Amino acid sequence: MKILIMRGIPGSGKTTWLRNNHPDLFDVPWGNVDNGWCSADHYHLKDGIYQFDPANIQNAHACCLRKFMLRVVEQPYVKTVAVDNTNLTAWECAAYYYIGELYTTDIKIVTIWTDFLVAAKRNTHGVPIERVAQMHLTMLSERLPPQWKHEMVLGE
Repeated sequence: MKILIMRGIPGSGKTTWLRNNHPDLFDVPWGNVDNGWCSADHYHLKDGIYQFDPANIQNAHACCLRKFMLRVVEQPYVKTVAVDNTNLTAWECAAYYYIGELYTTDIKIVTIWTDFLVAAKRNTHGVPIERVAQMHLTMLSERLPPQWKHEMVLGE
């Protein structure tokens, strides 16, 4: 099993990178069995429409972590599991990374770097430009533990 932990500001291209590099994540070959794409955004989907409510952030991330654990621990036939959240800080990545390490050595954080003005214009969740800029500064100042496998990719 391969585990990918995506990291980047809203609109940076995390989901696009996953779709381009791991299209298997978006296929559901086992009928009712879900795929390995885990995102807190899924919690905010109501009848296919994204309806963000900041009061639900904690629940959204808890659901994402539960789905991740289910895929990694109980569904070994899932070839790739990806966490598609902003994960700007090490503490946001840590639970996924350490749980993943218990089950595989094929784990990596993929940081997508994109100019915050470009990302702010194309983010699909309506995050205000001021918040995207603040998130960009947070990511710039954060240092991940050096022992974590990490790849940096320039966004489109």
